[in-house]
Formats: sequence, C-alpha cells, structure tokens
Amino acid sequence: MNAPVQIQSRASAPPPLIGDFARDTYLGACAVADLLAVIERPDRALQLVAELYLRMMHDTPCAVADARQVLPMEAEERLILIARLMRQGLVRRAGGVAPDLPLQDHHRIEIAPAWKAELSGFFARATLRGPAALEDWARCFG
Repeated sequence: MNAPVQIQSRASAPPPLIGDFARDTYLGACAVADLLAVIERPDRALQLVAELYLRMMHDTPCAVADARQVLPMEAEERLILIARLMRQGLVRRAGGVAPDLPLQDHHRIEIAPAWKAELSGFFARATLRGPAALEDWARCFG
C-alpha cells in the first residue's frame, strides 16, 4: 500500500464555498485525492487532475515540478503523463507558454477551461458515489 501523500493544495484553509454544489465539488475532489493517496495502484492521471482541481479551487498555481508531490514516479514518466493529459485537452500550460516548447519543471499547468464544468460535475458526483467514482473516471475520462 502507498504511503499517504500530503496534498499541497489543502495545506491552507478550505476556500470559501458558496452553495451545495461548490461544497460537493470540493469535498468530492478531496475524497478522490485521499482515496488515490492510499490505494495500491492509483490512476495517476486522476491523481494529477484532482490535485490541479483542488489547486484551482484554492487559487494556487501548479508547476510541472509540483506534480512530484502527488505523482511518485520517474520524471520522464511524469512528463509523459502530463503531455498525454495535454493532448487529451484536460490539462493546459498556464501563462501563455508556447505549446511547441518542451515541458519544463518551471512551466505552470492547470485544468483546461473547457473541462472545468465537466470535472466539477464528476467531483460533485464523487461525493455521492464514493469509491465507485473511480469507475466513472475510467469510463468517461480514462
């Protein structure tokens, strides 16, 4: 079993949450991140997406180097995963970095705007579905 990972995005107080949906999305993202931190073979893409989503809610930027905190894998594998999520459109570079530049540790990454609403719904449902949300992820995003 993996050792629990400290989720950097939750090192500060929870963001102000207005409404049930906002609360459910935040709690769902926290629950998914917590579950992935302790299961034996977590979905690494979902681990990164959950972290980026939580950082978005905390208004905390994430650099490629920060992904080390939640993705205990070789640097090259981590870059390949991030690049794959970028090709899928789930993740993008923040700050207007030219897309043809190779990914570097200092480049900031974030959830792509087109996927924010879809992921909000996914994390809100995760509050109700619990561990079954991992199956939803595999079916819809995996």
